[in-house]
Amino acid sequence: MLGAGSQCKEHSVHAPAFELPNLMQRKHNESFLFTFIREPTERFLSDFCYHKVSSTRRTEVSIDLGNFTKFANGRMIKFRGLGGFQFPYLFTDFAMVPPKTSEYIFWSPNQPHVIQNPAILKERVEYMLRDYDFIGISGFRMDESLVVLSILLQIPFKDLLYVHGRRVSGGYAHDIGGCFKIQQCEYTDEMKNYFCSKEWRAKIAGDDLLYKAVNQSLDKTIEQVGRELIG
Repeated sequence: MLGAGSQCKEHSVHAPAFELPNLMQRKHNESFLFTFIREPTERFLSDFCYHKVSSTRRTEVSIDLGNFTKFANGRMIKFRGLGGFQFPYLFTDFAMVPPKTSEYIFWSPNQPHVIQNPAILKERVEYMLRDYDFIGISGFRMDESLVVLSILLQIPFKDLLYVHGRRVSGGYAHDIGGCFKIQQCEYTDEMKNYFCSKEWRAKIAGDDLLYKAVNQSLDKTIEQVGRELIG
């Protein structure tokens, strides 16, 4: 059996794109900016299972709608009303994450089932698609995304390699509290019904719209480069 030190060597620190130094000043014709996103609800569930259920060792956290919504709301508080979590996280321009005036809010607790300012939201998604040279999709489209990325960057397929992370159910991870095993989470029917609700879709409208747009963009790029090359 591996010791705790061997199991938990991986540790990462995350920051929004707009906090990365000099990213705003990059020269588009001399650089290639890319990232990967995940299906929004799946990402929130994984985050909940990882940070709230698995890494909380002092108290047992039940997997239910109440605990999930409390966790998700806490995750989105930094970008309250700005369309979710992944979407505002990827802005390279801090001006796109302004003080939370009504002009920029896409979700409000006063109208929890309604997407606010949909035209501005659409503009923000279109801006992001122009700002990044490539946005891939992790999960079931990871292989396709990496092949397309290799074609765009003219990297030979034989040089393409990626390794699955350890942050999966049954694996181990590390945080400031030490090493822990990632639990497998079974979600309730009440949670599954909530994910289909208008309120949840409105809360993550930015994440949702960006994810759909990136899927369409990936499909279009595959058709342009030739589907036979993707396999």
